[in-house]
Amino acid sequence: MLTAGMKINVIPNVAEAQVDVRRLPNETREEIVARIRRIIGDPAVDVSPAPGQNMPATEPSSLTTPLYLAMEKVLQQASAHAVVIPYMSRGATDGSYLREKGMAVYGAPVFLREGNESRAHGNDERISLKNMDAGTILLWQIVQGL
Repeated sequence: MLTAGMKINVIPNVAEAQVDVRRLPNETREEIVARIRRIIGDPAVDVSPAPGQNMPATEPSSLTTPLYLAMEKVLQQASAHAVVIPYMSRGATDGSYLREKGMAVYGAPVFLREGNESRAHGNDERISLKNMDAGTILLWQIVQGL
């Protein structure tokens, strides 16, 4: 989000940009700020993190835990062409707090949306009953696989 000036015909004396950043699990807030400062390369530009929570930097969850292996097995059985790989979701998560305490954290995209629409967190967010049923069955099979 950019903010500058008070009127369209006046050159602003101050400008501010706010940038939403998603970091890798093992990156610290300080590393991100330092990288942005290097990219900007101008000491006259102040780069500072927004106040608020500072999520811990943790290593990603292992791909060899019983839970991950159970997820992999169930998803591959559900679809012969399934490839189970780690990915970083676009949204925020509290997973780093759990990983910091030694718990493995995984997302399982078992509740599929139909078509190419993304209604996540919208006032019309929804999935079909068919996908709700299928996702619930997949989650139950993962639990049973453990």
